[in-house]
Amino acid sequence: QLDYISKIRPHISIITNLEKDHIYYHGSFKNYAKAKFKITDNQKLKDFLILNYDNNFLKKNFLKENKTSAKIIWVSTKKPLKKGICLESEN
Repeated sequence: QLDYISKIRPHISIITNLEKDHIYYHGSFKNYAKAKFKITDNQKLKDFLILNYDNNFLKKNFLKENKTSAKIIWVSTKKPLKKGICLESEN
């Protein structure tokens, strides 16, 4: 569904994972990641993007593809995160 959005601007968006099992639909992992990150395209400085720090694919690919203006909040169920990491991108 994210492939077809263009004007949606969520105040809070959440991306929980990026996994190779979705490549069959998108044709490549790059296309899949691009579709997933599309939810952030229209977010502004007052918006929030919540990301799963425990998902390695998400962590690596988001840091490469990040173009959002939203405040980034990393969450983890496996380890405590420092306040700076939780509130800002690791760029």
